[in-house]
Amino acid sequence: MAEMDVLIGSSLGKYQIVEILGKGGMATVYKATHPAINRTVAIKVLPRAMLHDDTFMQRFQREAEVIARLEHFHILPIYDYGEYEGMPYIVMRFLEGGSLQEHVREGPLSWDRIVGVVAQVADALDYAHSQNVIHRDIKPSNIMLDAQGNAYLTDFGIAKISEGTAQLTGSGIVGTPAYMAPEQSNPGPSTPAMDIYALGVTLFEMIAGQVPFVADTPIAQILMHIQNPVPSLQEYNPDIPVEIDEVLRRAMAKSPEERYQTAGDLARGLEAAVMSAGGWSWSPKTVVHSAQTMQAAVSPRANVPTGEKLHVPELASSKAGHSKLLWSRRVLLWGGLGGIGVGIVVAVVVIVSLLGIGEDSGGAREMAAQTATAARLALTTMPIISSSPVDLTNTVGPTPIVTVPTDSIVTEVLPKPTDIIAPTEFPMTKTLRGVSMTLIPAGVFMMGSDTGYPRERPAHEVYLDAYYIDTTEVTNLYYMACVEEGACEKPLDDNSVSIYRYYGTEPYFNYPVINISWYQARDYCKWRGGHLPTEAQWEKAAGWDEANNEPRQFPWGTLVLDGTYLNYGSEIGDPRAVGTYPKGMSAYGLYDMAGNVVEWVNDWYQDDFYEHSLRENPVGPSEGQFKITRGGSYDDRGAKLTTTFRHALGPATTADTLGFRCAWTTSGDPTGD
Repeated sequence: MAEMDVLIGSSLGKYQIVEILGKGGMATVYKATHPAINRTVAIKVLPRAMLHDDTFMQRFQREAEVIARLEHFHILPIYDYGEYEGMPYIVMRFLEGGSLQEHVREGPLSWDRIVGVVAQVADALDYAHSQNVIHRDIKPSNIMLDAQGNAYLTDFGIAKISEGTAQLTGSGIVGTPAYMAPEQSNPGPSTPAMDIYALGVTLFEMIAGQVPFVADTPIAQILMHIQNPVPSLQEYNPDIPVEIDEVLRRAMAKSPEERYQTAGDLARGLEAAVMSAGGWSWSPKTVVHSAQTMQAAVSPRANVPTGEKLHVPELASSKAGHSKLLWSRRVLLWGGLGGIGVGIVVAVVVIVSLLGIGEDSGGAREMAAQTATAARLALTTMPIISSSPVDLTNTVGPTPIVTVPTDSIVTEVLPKPTDIIAPTEFPMTKTLRGVSMTLIPAGVFMMGSDTGYPRERPAHEVYLDAYYIDTTEVTNLYYMACVEEGACEKPLDDNSVSIYRYYGTEPYFNYPVINISWYQARDYCKWRGGHLPTEAQWEKAAGWDEANNEPRQFPWGTLVLDGTYLNYGSEIGDPRAVGTYPKGMSAYGLYDMAGNVVEWVNDWYQDDFYEHSLRENPVGPSEGQFKITRGGSYDDRGAKLTTTFRHALGPATTADTLGFRCAWTTSGDPTGD
């Protein structure tokens, strides 16, 4: 018998354990009583073994601290937390309604429940965001319901406090793949937009009965969020109004800037869409249609036989099986608004009609607002009662595979340096095949060094057109997508110096891909729709301080080398997750331009190239024996880590210190490939 099971019937401090409510990846939740005050509670308990896992304990303690500082009606409150005989625990309010996930699996939800749950969760999220807390794991199993159907947000175990905290996972990727925003797999600050995206996924699941992207592995699911368009709900039920599709497309936009700016905006958008589609909402008879599953849009690779899988750990599956999650054998029942909501809406519409208020009048607009408010109040009180145990797992199932098109970016040719350079319209960041890139504006910079090695001389002024460059080194996760599509070859070796299966296993998805030749790096960047950066592009991005109009010796400046700025000098002896060293960012906000892994660039090597190279958009010699690498690795020290150091390697070379990043130039590919 497992350790947690023996707790039933025993005491945990002052609490009497009654039964198991559910189990998740991090803890077991029990129903318990506090006899002294006759209160029923829910207790989340970690196993004793987790006391020896510092990361696990940090996450558990953080959840208690985060919830304790949040006071909101729709955030599940905690009563107590601590440790008893080696078992950490959190005591929370007990809710009789179970989790939203249970109700989604039991069958389709009515529109009044969907609108009400989204409104309440959105209100809780906006409050949490106002307190600088990002949840990062919004999903139906983390939304609990009371006996009256009110929703409560719970499980802040991986919440990010904006004031700054250390990462709690080795890979740097946090969240549940089925609900993760595209940018959540990249390093960088957590933002409210991530929670808004996940709320959109949750909304999709409440309507369709399954998540929008279903895959048989975590990586495939993450990549689908990054690359695949949001499926139309009309593929599940053609009677679902197009207005609802529009809400979901905006909530789940690939770019955070294109999403609703607050969770409340999403809730209001949904409410407005429901109200505007009143023709079906008020239908006196129920519309019944068979659900349709999305068996086509599932993976970024088309020519892989169905059933072939990525060799990475699969997500946990429900014992109930795939059919309990997907409604392919069920029907969706769209009965419209609940009786109370219909009564209020119809009553207000009748009043407006009798008063003869015009469509464009201020009175009509005010009345419409009052209608929406009244309907919302009515919709949030419809009861849902369940006594079933809470299932805290999320299930995904196997699916076939298709190709996803490359992202497109608008091309614009900038003026030459002799012209007056007008401000550009280029955004500061862009994604290409889901990978975040940073804009390096057009302009001049000082390349090379008069005090470095002879091959770095002379220092000379160079003009470059505007371009984008990857914010981090290319990771295992994104390189795997190219391999899965058949456009790239696997790394020569799956292992790093000390890590077995460094490539292809989930804990290292967010680590830089290594053991890659120049040819493989070039092919990957071309598959993305970009190119390897030229030597000049790499150096400007790494070492130019545009604000002060001067070069930097190291990406962060001229400070003495320090292990808090970069991974270097064999102190760790292996790569670290990209984005691990924010103190070491370049002036443009790029990570790991020194240390971690050496990076391939496009150009052929020539000792004296700087003496006669072009001063405008220079590209290396047309041929050669060696290609250039830049930036130094986790194994290097000293001058190799400077922004001007040039090293030459044969293009077929592979090593566990070698990686790369890609670029995309606004005026066209300067490399000519």
